[in-house]
Amino acid sequence: MTAYRAPYDSTVRGITIGVTVILLFVFLLMLGLTVAIPLTLVRVLCAALAGGILVIPLLSYRFAPTGYDLEPHRLIVHRPAGSLRFPLESPVKAWRQDRLGLTVRTGGNGGLFGAYGSFRNKELGSFKVYARCARDYVVVQTPSLTVVVGPEDRDQFVRVITTQPS
Repeated sequence: MTAYRAPYDSTVRGITIGVTVILLFVFLLMLGLTVAIPLTLVRVLCAALAGGILVIPLLSYRFAPTGYDLEPHRLIVHRPAGSLRFPLESPVKAWRQDRLGLTVRTGGNGGLFGAYGSFRNKELGSFKVYARCARDYVVVQTPSLTVVVGPEDRDQFVRVITTQPS
């Protein structure tokens, strides 16, 4: 088994800090309204919205990747919410790709603590992303799966995943 970290790049770090500051401001604003408004129904609504605001970064962090393991015939993506296991059936292709081009997020997150979930573009079709970077990805493709990841040592990752025994 070979382990790889999923480091943040400066773009994702900046997005995460910026969005978290905005969410914190909105949370404090909603909390202030909860205290300031005398109507009980509005207070309850503001308190519920304040709590909901806190859930956004917490869930985003829990589903973001923290690292990857390569085992024979399997890619494991580690996340605080639990690891995901992807079978690697032959032939396995992998390559570095700087940008994903015009990509549509069909489910998941595209910025806060990274990018993860389901995406689609013209070049790759439907694919999964589990990365904490905004560029310089590794695309892993098998006959039934396309996964985009962001391991720390991309060149070694590509070498190891493409030379695993069939």
